[in-house]
Amino acid sequence: MKKVTYLLAVFALVILTGCTTVLSTTNFKTMTVGESRKEPVAHVHVRITGVYLFGFIPLLCGSRAGDGKTSFFQDNCTVENVVNLACKEARGEGGNNILNLVTDYTEINFILWSNRYISASATAIK
Repeated sequence: MKKVTYLLAVFALVILTGCTTVLSTTNFKTMTVGESRKEPVAHVHVRITGVYLFGFIPLLCGSRAGDGKTSFFQDNCTVENVVNLACKEARGEGGNNILNLVTDYTEINFILWSNRYISASATAIK
């Protein structure tokens, strides 16, 4: 019984892990950005997480379609996908250009699976 409970807990953890998160803020209190003195429109942050069997077979990943989406058996945890989503969100907030684009990649390996986290942050300007 303990083994079944343990397996169910691990399965629930795996199921709840793959997701896409898109966050943004437009509250800059009339500050300008950098040396260009451009007016910021929004700061966006995108994160895609995924669960991989043996570290390379995608089981559950966040979707490149947008916030709160999940996909099965598709390798969506890529820098290209988070940058595309960040640019899409920046345009949606009224930005024409982005500054200070930063990406981050983290992978945590377990015995049978690994969790990947890829994120991108940028400031949208007019």
